[in-house]
Amino acid sequence: MADASFDRALDEGRLLLENELTVTLTRPASRMSGAAASVTVRHVHEQTLSQEDVDHPLGGSLDGSRKTFTLWRVECGAIIPYDDYEITDAGGKIWVIKGVETLAHGRRFRCKCMLRQDAAP
Repeated sequence: MADASFDRALDEGRLLLENELTVTLTRPASRMSGAAASVTVRHVHEQTLSQEDVDHPLGGSLDGSRKTFTLWRVECGAIIPYDDYEITDAGGKIWVIKGVETLAHGRRFRCKCMLRQDAAP
């Protein structure tokens, strides 16, 4: 069993990131989950992705329509990111989650996203 002080130290590591963002994570409405719900998520790290990272393993280019967002579990509240959920950045761009990797024993989520087509500038 993990030591509580060790757990706290790991969670406090999220405060050490440079250029962190605040985003909105939205769960879309569905029959299973009910109404749409959103939560503000702080201490988010963002990185541009190549097409191959999201679409397929071969080829790709950086075109600004693909990003990865790393979210801390403790910042997500009751909403855990899944495919087809949306992340809205501070500039109002809406990113659709196309894949989620669970990191650090469930403490972080790496969300591979594509810019929503109807939200593109």
